[in-house]
Amino acid sequence: MIRQQAYEKAQSEATMEKLRFLQRLDHELKNPLTAMQIALANLEEATDPDRRREIRSSMRGQLLRMSYLIGDLRKLAVLGKGELEHILVDVGDLLLETSQAFQDSQDVSQRQYITDFDQGTLPTIIGDRDMLQLAIYNLLDNAQKFTEAGDTIRLQATSEGDQLIIQVIDTGRGIPEDDLPHIWEDLYRSADVQGVPGSGVGLAMVKGIVEQHDGAIAASSIFRQGTTITLKIPMQK
Repeated sequence: MIRQQAYEKAQSEATMEKLRFLQRLDHELKNPLTAMQIALANLEEATDPDRRREIRSSMRGQLLRMSYLIGDLRKLAVLGKGELEHILVDVGDLLLETSQAFQDSQDVSQRQYITDFDQGTLPTIIGDRDMLQLAIYNLLDNAQKFTEAGDTIRLQATSEGDQLIIQVIDTGRGIPEDDLPHIWEDLYRSADVQGVPGSGVGLAMVKGIVEQHDGAIAASSIFRQGTTITLKIPMQK
């Protein structure tokens, strides 16, 4: 009887969490749609060329926001099915490839980007290479979004005991203390990051990937000074 009650309570909590997620998703999708509807109305009335360019730029930004959200939700759906590969992953090669992709696709030229790992000494782990790459790339991309010219982004990796430890460290804007406990929640977006592209799904997705590899993730941050994200993933036994 007690076991049945515990099961029913867990089911009820899961249902409520799904409802809260759908409510947040509804809110997140409505915001850019409403903004585009307003922009379209303003575009029809605007006659000044500069004003029309400004409105079109705003609409492109809202479309980009929706694109981020839909793309990340698709990845979350795949992750939620537990459809991960379990193959040997050379961590040194993975980090080098991810780092090169990040440098090739992001405007990091005005930031000091540092890699701090010895490719030849990093371990091999069992996992899904593509998902792990997605997680690390997301953390680097996040660091790029919340840093400015002159800031530093560092990708650091080492092994300690039976764990692989990967850190992404930046000297950017940091995370407000009140927001820090919530950054892993689906669709959570701090008021402090308004205007910064993103969906609010990325860190939740990273956490899901790490946990499906039996790992753990943590964040430490000092507002206006920087943020450190630490991944710990068990190594191959």
